[in-house]
This record gives sequence, C-alpha cells and structure tokens, in this order.
Amino acid sequence: MRLANLSGLPWLSLAPVIVFVLLAIFAPLLMPYDPAMQDYSATLQGPSAAHWLGTDYLGRDMVSRLLGGARVSLVAMAIVLVTALVIGVVIGSFAGYV
Repeated sequence: MRLANLSGLPWLSLAPVIVFVLLAIFAPLLMPYDPAMQDYSATLQGPSAAHWLGTDYLGRDMVSRLLGGARVSLVAMAIVLVTALVIGVVIGSFAGYV
C-alpha cells in the first residue's frame, strides 16, 4: 500500500497558526481603535464599515479588542510552552539518569 503525497499538508495545517502569530505581532499597526477606548454613543452596534465586528456594551471596538487579546494569548502560550519544555527536560533527564 502506497501513502499519498503529503508534502503540502503540514504547511496547510500550520497556516492558521502563522496567521495568528503575524496578527498578534503586528496588532498595534492593525488596530483601528484603542482597545480600551470607550465610546458610550456607539454601544452595542452591529457590524458596520466603522466597526467590522461591532462594539461591546461600553462602545469599544471588537476588532481592536480581539487583536489586542491575540498578543496576550501569544505571550501566555509562549510562557506555558517554555515552562513545559523546562519541566519536561528536567524530569526526562532525571528519569534517564536514574
């Protein structure tokens, strides 16, 4: 039985991760509004040309808040991965030594 050619599949599955990382890195350049800026005259608006995903109950732009949250998520993910790597290497080294 011959396996199918999977040369493009790993890159295809990695594409959303790359897009997420690029959006998080360039978030300050892409944010149309300050994510913490409140505009009470624009509360709970639906999607429009000014606010692509609408606004929340305080009038904050949802696209800006999502992009700002992507930065926080990326940093948290990096901290967790580095911590898991260090713990895994220490436990694995100890187990291999013993």
